Amino acid sequence: MLRGAEVALEAVGGESGTLKSLGGHPETHILGETFYTAVPFFHGLYCAKLCVAPVSPGLTALTDAPLDVNGKANGLRDAVNEFVANNDAAWEVRVQLATDIEKIPIEDASVQWPEDASPYVTVARIRAAPQAAWSEARSAAIDDCMAFCP
Repeated sequence: MLRGAEVALEAVGGESGTLKSLGGHPETHILGETFYTAVPFFHGLYCAKLCVAPVSPGLTALTDAPLDVNGKANGLRDAVNEFVANNDAAWEVRVQLATDIEKIPIEDASVQWPEDASPYVTVARIRAAPQAAWSEARSAAIDDCMAFCP
């Protein structure tokens, strides 16, 4: 229902971050997505927002790629497992510095920082070789061996 509402809103030129965050985002492959921090953090002497973006050809091909997860309890996990078992993957870690407090407020997380005022700068690259990403046995072993004591 929320995806339908978001599609209708976009058809008339609108967009709702709230609808998307509540399930109105189109069903696309998660490995093609770019992820952003919502609030800034300290980065040296500056405040910055962080972004992790897919850059390897296999990952960028998944950007906006439809993925049917309906009726599949672990549809996203299965799609990720299938991809990482057979493909190399690389992401860039980027920062966007708060360089002008007038244009880039650090106290209001609802304000999108303009990239023309402060473009993202690549600071690192994450690379992953093909691998088995998840299994019942590995999950059980981690669950049984991890402990937390406040």
